[in-house]
Amino acid sequence: MLFDTKLAEIERHIAYIRATCDSRRATAHPNLAERLRLLSEALSEVAPAVDEVRRDLALYRVATTPALDTWRQVFARLSTLASRTLFLRTRELPAYLAATPDDHYMSNVCETLHREVGLDDVYPVVSLHQNAWFATVGGFAHYQLYLAPASLVADPDELGLIFHEMGHTLFRLWNPDFEKTCDTWVARAMLRKIAEAQGETDPNVRQDRTRSLRAWRVQARREMEELVCDAVGTLLGGPAFVVALVLGLLTPAGNPFDYESRLYPPLDCRMRLGCLILRRRGLGGPAIARLEDGWDRVRALYQADQPRWYQWLYDDQYLSDIADATGVYLTARGLRLYAADSGGLRGELAAQAALLGDDRARDLWAAALMARLRRDYTPSSSLSSSPSQSSASSSPSSTPTSRA
Repeated sequence: MLFDTKLAEIERHIAYIRATCDSRRATAHPNLAERLRLLSEALSEVAPAVDEVRRDLALYRVATTPALDTWRQVFARLSTLASRTLFLRTRELPAYLAATPDDHYMSNVCETLHREVGLDDVYPVVSLHQNAWFATVGGFAHYQLYLAPASLVADPDELGLIFHEMGHTLFRLWNPDFEKTCDTWVARAMLRKIAEAQGETDPNVRQDRTRSLRAWRVQARREMEELVCDAVGTLLGGPAFVVALVLGLLTPAGNPFDYESRLYPPLDCRMRLGCLILRRRGLGGPAIARLEDGWDRVRALYQADQPRWYQWLYDDQYLSDIADATGVYLTARGLRLYAADSGGLRGELAAQAALLGDDRARDLWAAALMARLRRDYTPSSSLSSSPSQSSASSSPSSTPTSRA
């Protein structure tokens, strides 16, 4: 009886979510309206799945041989339905219920940035509702939902972080090729480091390096998407992304050399990567030098906490290889990397880097940019045209990929 009651609860919540999404479509931004249509369509497929689990629960009998018992599989399907429903109710649906005209405006701004980098077949949906810094909700690769802080409507200095979220969009859009390519990059780094470890003459050092490398191999694959998204953010957004990321993360909550978190590379690695890419692309300058100097001072505070093999595992060659390979991959896919003469909204955002340390000039820049964005992208003056119907996957839910 308990499981039947749970299934009935899932059905009620799905019906509520679907009805709410359908009611929002009439006044939604065209990109959001299409995402809601796809979501509603996907939710209609849940009822047969619920019926199937209900039938299997009714037919279930304990098997005399534990290896042949199907209870684990049936309960796993019930859990999947429940977790998807919970995510939609508590994470995705609130983004739609908390919608404001500024969501429409910011979706227009984000769509312009998509077009500037060459993502012409991705129609962004922005919600200024978030319980993290920045995040991406997948589910429909061509209609990604970006959660962003409401402060963007008054201050554009963090807008460049959206380029990191575009990286997550690319992972969904080019699945599984992009991920497999990233795994290849990790494998190549592993081979190089294995050779270096085996070249140690001291057997104790060799053993210690090999042990650390074995653990790092698993971690490197876990954190690869976030690391590559930082590379994507820098390659597409240029100084605008790097400045926003460095300023946003400058005061670490923990050891910046910790490489045992489940999904994120060490903070130090993320801070170094952006500046390294800009310099390799000839986009360095006084502002980037100031960013690097500031982070060097932070690094010095935590130097004693640095794991023994951190510098070896996350050496500049590893970061350079990731940066170069990501740039080649994006270019081959037809995206337009940031350059000094890119212009457009990307160029306007990047102008902030040259104003580091001059608060008055920075405030004037922010006020002028926001006035122009408000003029050009508010719904009354710049409504997006209705996008073509996507062939995106109709998965009913997905977890947020990351905060920036």
